[in-house]
Amino acid sequence: MEGSNFKRVLLVLRHMALRPRDGVRWARWIFGRESPLDLGLPWMSWGAIGYLNRHVQPGMRVFEWGGGGSTRYFLKLGCRVTTVESNRFWKEQIERTVSQDNLHGTLKIRLVPAETRNPKSIRAYIGAVHSGAPWDIIVIDGVERDYLSRTDCVREARGLVKTDGFIVLDDAYRSAYKEVPRLLYGYRRRAFRGLGPARLGVTQTDIYSPPRET
Repeated sequence: MEGSNFKRVLLVLRHMALRPRDGVRWARWIFGRESPLDLGLPWMSWGAIGYLNRHVQPGMRVFEWGGGGSTRYFLKLGCRVTTVESNRFWKEQIERTVSQDNLHGTLKIRLVPAETRNPKSIRAYIGAVHSGAPWDIIVIDGVERDYLSRTDCVREARGLVKTDGFIVLDDAYRSAYKEVPRLLYGYRRRAFRGLGPARLGVTQTDIYSPPRET
């Protein structure tokens, strides 16, 4: 076993011991291997999902860069969801899956083919968040490439979430996102590190709340 893999296993075992409930849920997934879309859960840490469970209310307006299990999750909670997806196949998968659900929310899903590397498409993908703002929740969990970073989406999201809303950044442990806390200076950061559905290792999801108006 490679050193990095060995460390990952040790980290998983440590988090299973620290949070046995998460460990049990994670172990069930290992045997079932359902995708987040199948599960209808965000592909985030269990801690972040718990925070969402406590704070998401029916009727909230959600913008997502990148859809999937989170799309089903918010729809089932009665949210009005706008999703921008960069991959046609995945967009169609989401549409087929949610069409079978008994949904309480509404969905607008738009294909913006940023993965083509077309500069116009990339600008449209990043800028899509402006139409319909301000949002109750902005989820940054979309395409990540050398020509398009989720950090670009963070920059665009600043000021486009309501005062009592929040911005969700998944995979926040990645070094590529080390400048995000600076970009969102003044926002309250909640870091949820741990196991999650359909994650082989420990992950981290950060949730940022904007400054309160005075």
